[in-house]
Amino acid sequence: MKKRFLIFSLMFLALIIASCGGSGKDNSNTGGDDNGTGDNSSDNSGDNSGDNSGSGGSGGNPDAVCGNRMQEDGEVCDGGAKECAEIDSGYTGGYAICKADCTGWDKSSCTGTPTDPDDGDTDSSTDPDDGGDAGNTNPGTSDSSADADNSDPRDDADKINYIHLKGTSISVDGKNVDVSGTTATITASGVYEIDGTLSDGQILVDVDKDKDDGMVHVVFNGMNVTNSKNSPFAVMGAKDVRIFIVKDTQNSLTDAVNYVFTDGADEPNAALYSKSDLKIAGYGTLTVKGSYNDGISSKDDLDIDGATLVVNAKDDGIRGKDSVVIRGGNITVTSGGDGIKSDNTEALTLSSNEDDPYENVKGYIKVKGGSLTVTSTGGDGIHAISYIEIKNGIIDIQSGGGSIIEATSGGSGMGGGGWGGGGGPNGGAQQYSGTDSLKGIKASIPSTVTDYENINMNMVYIKISGGTIKVNARDDAVHSGGNVEIKGGEVEIASDDDGIHADNELYIINGTVNVTNSFEGLEAWYLTVTGGVTSVFGRDDGWNAAGGADSSASSGGPGDWGGGHGGPGGGSSSTGYLTISGGIHYVKTGSGDVDGIDSNGTLTISDPAVVVVECPISGGMGGSYDADGTTTLTGTKMLGFSTSRSERATNYNVSFNTNNYYGTQNVAFKPTISGNYMQSVQGQQPSQINDVSGYTAQTMPNGVVIYYK
Repeated sequence: MKKRFLIFSLMFLALIIASCGGSGKDNSNTGGDDNGTGDNSSDNSGDNSGDNSGSGGSGGNPDAVCGNRMQEDGEVCDGGAKECAEIDSGYTGGYAICKADCTGWDKSSCTGTPTDPDDGDTDSSTDPDDGGDAGNTNPGTSDSSADADNSDPRDDADKINYIHLKGTSISVDGKNVDVSGTTATITASGVYEIDGTLSDGQILVDVDKDKDDGMVHVVFNGMNVTNSKNSPFAVMGAKDVRIFIVKDTQNSLTDAVNYVFTDGADEPNAALYSKSDLKIAGYGTLTVKGSYNDGISSKDDLDIDGATLVVNAKDDGIRGKDSVVIRGGNITVTSGGDGIKSDNTEALTLSSNEDDPYENVKGYIKVKGGSLTVTSTGGDGIHAISYIEIKNGIIDIQSGGGSIIEATSGGSGMGGGGWGGGGGPNGGAQQYSGTDSLKGIKASIPSTVTDYENINMNMVYIKISGGTIKVNARDDAVHSGGNVEIKGGEVEIASDDDGIHADNELYIINGTVNVTNSFEGLEAWYLTVTGGVTSVFGRDDGWNAAGGADSSASSGGPGDWGGGHGGPGGGSSSTGYLTISGGIHYVKTGSGDVDGIDSNGTLTISDPAVVVVECPISGGMGGSYDADGTTTLTGTKMLGFSTSRSERATNYNVSFNTNNYYGTQNVAFKPTISGNYMQSVQGQQPSQINDVSGYTAQTMPNGVVIYYK
């Protein structure tokens, strides 16, 4: 039904089998002894004798298996992330990701200056599946992908046509430009340079692409156009148009508040409008003010390779109906609707090409580099119909005014530091309940599309494999009607609803995730975590799989978990699951009837995953670890700290406070709450730890430190 995601699922299943061996039994016991010996009636057993003999070694060791999440002889690392400062003291921040071949650390996300910059241990590509798409994050420059183009077309032009704007008149030095009053119309392919100011006029590109299929290059060299009745710049016909912004120039386009159309037309409808494929490149600055509707809009593909773009729009800031691809530049968007959007709903069928089943799909967004700052007051920050891929870049999004529900009792907000407590109906936790979609990053098929639920589940995804991403959202911070995959990069989130939500599957394979505030931090029907470094605070549950309805606004998308999963859990076992088999993870919840890690289906935690949960539960059922279905806990590096007993894991009656370290021989932590119950696996008795010098210290994205062996 969905080859792409079936392959992922089989890979993760293989990892689980390799780590756990045989199937776990139903851990139906809800607590442990209170005498400090633990609950020995819970069956958390598992066979750890999985076959790790796979093919292919690394670093000259034929027996080493890269990808099994165990560092072996010949490997520098095997999955996971590491603080850059631990690799080189010259780095001041960031996390390095283990390379796909286990030969070193990808330090492309590190900040600061290394003391040994030529150690050959940095890979410019953060996505091992697509080496040509990794972009840099320098504003105004293009990335290394083959299709990026940030060159000046004048350098190779045989002829340059000049359009001079002179306030209330236009002069032309060249050909193929028709002038009528304060309107200049480009009628053929070629290179056209525009300079000067036009106080009330219009630049049009209108080329018959059936007779002339060449590229139209328009060079902005200090040009400013205002139009009081319509769009100041519009492409009404051409095969391809490319705008180049000259270095060290300031350019602007300002449209009318109300457009005057003729002959029943309804376009152009943006300050910079195109009916054709549109590319924007260069090194100068373009300011676009869309007072009528959108700022920049293309009815086909929109590519941005460079330049500094400042866009203010009444509705959507930047829109490419078929696609938006950003490879570079410094982009700032302020919008009343969506910040960056692609919304073609007419090309949503996967092809039979196994190498590229998405070859005919439209309505997608790719970010491969550049710097993006998006403030969307009445819509989503980044919104695609089909899928979103983020491979590099620096992205900062605020949607719907940002998160306004405080993480109380020492709450953190986007500023980091302390973590919240705070309550609601399961403990006083509040969440966004509005009808407008105010998500940070969203991919979802609207309900106006036939069979939208199945299309969402089988095709829609958000994939993050690199970059630095910060989202402050009134609604879900990251939301997919289908799948979400985190393969790399750094993601920081504050949300009044879910931190990361997938209607179908959520994978965390690598990278760092820091959810500083949320209703539920990570939520999906199927939640699989094989690596990465994550810190999550949820005012309700920290992690939740396979249950409950998605109450966040979706603007016509699926409003709940859909019929494909058999309905929400509703307190009984469901078909979903939550599996953790690698990475280092910290979870903290608010107080009340809450859960740290909760599955309304099955729950599996196995080595080498490191998991620490703080859950100040007060009444109700749940706790640090909870599940309605079969529970298999064989991970020897898991801890829980709670003020009441936990439904799953083995409970130990251990009093703890915020002044000391507590844990087992495999994992230790200084809690930020006080209580009387700790959780671990059977036979791993927690106690106070007086010396953590023999442990490996991992500073988490939110600042707490987990110690493990």
